[in-house]
Amino acid sequence: MTAPLPNAPSEPGISTNDASPYFVQIKSRQKIRTLVKFALEFIESNPKRPLVLQTIPPNEQEDSLKASFEKNDAATVPTTSQASASTSAPAKNSTSKQTDKSSKREKLNGVTLTIPKLISVVEIIKREFLIQETIAAHKARLDLRSSRRLYQYNHLGVLENNDAPGSSSSPSLEELLSGKHHLKIHRTPYMRIYLCQSELLPEIVGDATYQPPLEPPKRSRAAQSRDRKKRRKLAAKEASKGNAVLAEDSADKDEGMLDESEDAGDSREFPIDLDDDEMDDG
Repeated sequence: MTAPLPNAPSEPGISTNDASPYFVQIKSRQKIRTLVKFALEFIESNPKRPLVLQTIPPNEQEDSLKASFEKNDAATVPTTSQASASTSAPAKNSTSKQTDKSSKREKLNGVTLTIPKLISVVEIIKREFLIQETIAAHKARLDLRSSRRLYQYNHLGVLENNDAPGSSSSPSLEELLSGKHHLKIHRTPYMRIYLCQSELLPEIVGDATYQPPLEPPKRSRAAQSRDRKKRRKLAAKEASKGNAVLAEDSADKDEGMLDESEDAGDSREFPIDLDDDEMDDG
């Protein structure tokens, strides 16, 4: 399934139960903050679905884009007769062409220019994901080694398919070596990066290279000692609270026993003492 960058992964068109790759094109005018926020929300809500960030349009437009680049590249490749004619041209034309080449600089395509931005976005996503997992592990008092990981697969390719056998746009060796200057071979590289919480099969990533996930940062000895002191203080507080509760219970029990004894003493019958006069009268 392919679609442009939406506002949130809960929009219609994004199924959390789907395991197919979700393609997002990185453009020069997009804000990095928006891309990172969307990617983190998508990865959180789709743990088994890969997010594919790439510098080319989604797949339904990729074929037409590659076809147009191959057509343009084939048009720029001169034939043998054109190359020989260019060598026999007068010196004026060569000098004018050199000045034109020096004045006109070749501009890279947007597909290539957005590769550094794609790498920056992916590195920020991995860092923020690791920070979130570290905070969650500390709150739950879990080991960081048992936290989730973000797996990455990188694919770098070119839009022109000149290396394919039998392609009409592939120049021959004679054409490349003919002329005063060797013929320039133009390539338009693009990049595609897969991100997922689980490892992906080769059928999904193709010839993409695997990059190990980031490991949680190791805590310093000072930080570890501070954590141990905090745990000891908490244990001491809990122990003191437990002792106080036990003391209160024992005190309440003692008071209850005293009250019972006093009540029993009040109800006890004592013999009546007679005065001496009463005894004499008797």
